[in-house]
Amino acid sequence: MSLFDGEGEVLFFGDKGSDSYSWEVLTYGKGYRGPNERRTAYDLAIQGSEATFTIRYRQRTGAFEVFRGWGVRGVPIAKGLTDPDLRFDRVRVKNGKGGDFSFTKLRVSVITENHQ
Repeated sequence: MSLFDGEGEVLFFGDKGSDSYSWEVLTYGKGYRGPNERRTAYDLAIQGSEATFTIRYRQRTGAFEVFRGWGVRGVPIAKGLTDPDLRFDRVRVKNGKGGDFSFTKLRVSVITENHQ
């Protein structure tokens, strides 16, 4: 599954290129349009052909966290940093065999946190 902003793919969740049963997150960021070494990979250390993940992205800072399960009360398994101010506007789900699903109208939950 890939998340896009207006400039292209910025986050990818899926299997590792070398192991289709291991999960990872790749951060492309707005500047990525080139070789693999320009992206950062976060190994989710989970084996299996299917899993449920939740991502929390903090738009102001670019910090993100990945949880296993539904919602942020799941088990935290990865955290990292990507570009701040990303505006996700498209999701693509690809099956690796050429068949894609693409969604351009997204429903996003926005939570405002009070900083003291």
